Amino acid sequence: MNFDHPSKNEIWNTLRKLNDAWTKGNPDELAQYFHPNMVAIAATERLRIEGGEACVASWKNFALAARIHRWQETEPRINLYGDAAVVTYYFDMAFDMGPQKVEMRGRDMFFFVRENGRWLAVADQFSPYPQAPATTQRVINWFEIPAADFERAVRFYENVFAVALKRENMGGGLMGVFPYQCPATGGAVCSGPHFTPGPAGAIIYLDGGPDLAVPLARIEPAGGRIILPKTIITAEIGYMALFVDTEGNQIGLHSLN
Repeated sequence: MNFDHPSKNEIWNTLRKLNDAWTKGNPDELAQYFHPNMVAIAATERLRIEGGEACVASWKNFALAARIHRWQETEPRINLYGDAAVVTYYFDMAFDMGPQKVEMRGRDMFFFVRENGRWLAVADQFSPYPQAPATTQRVINWFEIPAADFERAVRFYENVFAVALKRENMGGGLMGVFPYQCPATGGAVCSGPHFTPGPAGAIIYLDGGPDLAVPLARIEPAGGRIILPKTIITAEIGYMALFVDTEGNQIGLHSLN
């Protein structure tokens, strides 16, 4: 990425090296980019973090505790003020924290100063996008995908989404529950006298993850059939696709990418 001023390019290259250090390199290298008097406000810390050493320790603790799968900066903007600069950008990241898989998007703002010919970070405010207000009511609380052959259907969705469904016996019927955590919407593959699979009726759209192409590529090897390939809705809404599962149900996929 090229900016309209050499200093902006220097600053962006410094920030990229800084982020590479804690997302996929050696977090101790952050000491090269953090000012000794740096201060930071982080999403995971209640109090502000004061001092370069404390900031390095905080970033390092997160990097060691998490297994980072994806980090991406988008739409950077750099404002120069002589030997100082403000850098803002949006981020998209995915990581494991113990058994929990986390997808996070948000914004980051760094303040840099130039000392002895080098750009150093003196302040950072890092925060995920705000969650929807607690009063927001979900349209869908639970979904059920009917199956004629329960085990076949469960294996299909486990293969497509690379997850393990929890098998349960509920009121004489069989249920394979997708992994979820409240308040997220949950659902299950279901088999019983009241469940008849088929292409007619409402279409549910399952989360296609960070890249719709990944689960889409698994559908036909798992025994399904793609009826609408990856298709853009709008740049803001993302992409969709439609497939028929092993039971004949028509199911949608949605992803921002």
